[in-house]
Amino acid sequence: MYISLSGPAPKLTASQIYASQSKVRELKDANFWNIFYDPNKVVVVSFWSNSCPPCNDVAEIMVKVANRFYKGPHGRVKFYHVQWDPKVNPKIYERYGFGSIPVVFFYYTTTGRPPTRECPLLQASLPVDIKGPVIQGLFDPNKYNSIIENILNKRPNIGGKCEFLWSIDFYDPVEPHLTYLGRLNIPWCRNLSQVRLIRRADLVNIYTGAPKSKAAPPSCVIAPSSDLVESKLSLPAGAQFDHFQIEQQTRSNAITLQIDSIENQRRQLDALFKAAKNTSKEQGLYIVMAVDMRNGKARLYFEPATPVTSSRDEFEFAFGRQDLSNGQKIRFVPGDRNKQVIGTVHTHYIKSTPSVSQTTTTGTSWRSGGQVVERIVHEVSAKDRNGAISDQIVVYAMEADQIHKAMPNGRVINGMSKTFNVLVDALESFAGKTR
Repeated sequence: MYISLSGPAPKLTASQIYASQSKVRELKDANFWNIFYDPNKVVVVSFWSNSCPPCNDVAEIMVKVANRFYKGPHGRVKFYHVQWDPKVNPKIYERYGFGSIPVVFFYYTTTGRPPTRECPLLQASLPVDIKGPVIQGLFDPNKYNSIIENILNKRPNIGGKCEFLWSIDFYDPVEPHLTYLGRLNIPWCRNLSQVRLIRRADLVNIYTGAPKSKAAPPSCVIAPSSDLVESKLSLPAGAQFDHFQIEQQTRSNAITLQIDSIENQRRQLDALFKAAKNTSKEQGLYIVMAVDMRNGKARLYFEPATPVTSSRDEFEFAFGRQDLSNGQKIRFVPGDRNKQVIGTVHTHYIKSTPSVSQTTTTGTSWRSGGQVVERIVHEVSAKDRNGAISDQIVVYAMEADQIHKAMPNGRVINGMSKTFNVLVDALESFAGKTR
C-alpha cells in the first residue's frame, strides 16, 4: 500500500487548461482578425498570460461555458483564448493596452467585417477591476451564460439574413436624378457602406402585398422608425405589415447606393482644412449622389467644388439647377447633370490651429504669444442657413475639430464631432426638405 506524501495535485495553469481541450481555440497575431469574418456569430475571447494566477480560474470557466454553448464549427457561439504577451503576440499586445488581465470580450460579428471605431462589434466585457464589483462577474460562469444568451436573444438566427450594413431607403425618380424621400429602417450598425434604394411605387406594392403574418417576426427585423414612412406612402391608417417579408422583397429591383468609406471621408476633410490654411482661402466640397438607373447602381461621395468666389471670408459654390413641377430644386455639379448635389462642405475659418479655442463669433482675436487668429466662427452663419433652405441642400461648415450643419428645413446643429459619417448624415438630413 502506497501513501502519497506530496499533497493535492497542483492546479493547472491557463496554458495547460486550454491545451487540454478543443472548444476554446487559440488566437495569435497571424489569425486574430479572422474571427470577425464569420457573420452572425457570438465570439467570446479570453486574454491571459502566464504571470496571471486569476487567468487560470477564468480558463476553467471558459471551458465550462464552451461545453454548454459550443455546437461545432458552424454553431452560433465561438470561444477563443489569446496569450497577452508582448513577446508572443506583440501586435495584439499593442492593440489591446489592458491595465490588468484577465479580460474577456464578447463580440457579435454582424456582417462578417472586422470592428472599427464606428462599429466596434463589442457587446460586453468582463475586465478585472479591484475597485469595483466587476471582478465578481469575471469568475461567475452564470454571468458568461447571461451575456451570451442576451446577445443571442437580441440577434436571433434567421439564416444570416438579419444583420447587414444596409438600410432601405425610398425615392421618386427624377431623370437623371432622384428625389430622396427617407429611410425605412436604421440597421444595427450605423457605419453604413451601402444603401438599398427602392422606388416609392414599388415599396407601396410590397407593403400592400405583405400583410402582417400570424407568427411573430424575429425581433431584429426592420420596422419604420416613425410614421414618416406610412405617411409618405399613403397607406391605410393603423395598418400592420410583416416587415421581415418587406425587407426580403426589397432586395430585388432596388438601386445599390455605395457610400464612400469613412476613412476616405476623413482624409478628404483633413485635406480640405489643410488646403484652406495653406492657401489662406476657403475650400469646398460637393456631396454628390451619382445615379446610374440603367445598371441599378449609385454612389455617394465627396467631389472638389467649383467656386464662384473663394477668399479668406467665404466660399461660394457654383451649381447646375433643375426646377421641378412641385417647386423643389435639383442641384447638380456644373457640366455634369448625372452628379446630383445633395449637400456641400466648406471650411469655416482659415488661419488657426486645431488647438485654438475662442468664444468670439466673427472678427479677429489674439492668442497668447501674439499669434493672430482670423475669422473664427463657432456656429452656423445666417448665410449657411439661408443657402441650405434656398438651395434645398445640406450645408456643412467645418472647423479643425467640429462640424456645423444647416438643413433644408431650417434646422441647425452646431458642434458635431468630426468622427461621424458625414455622407450618411447628409443623406438622412437631405430628406428633411420634404418633411
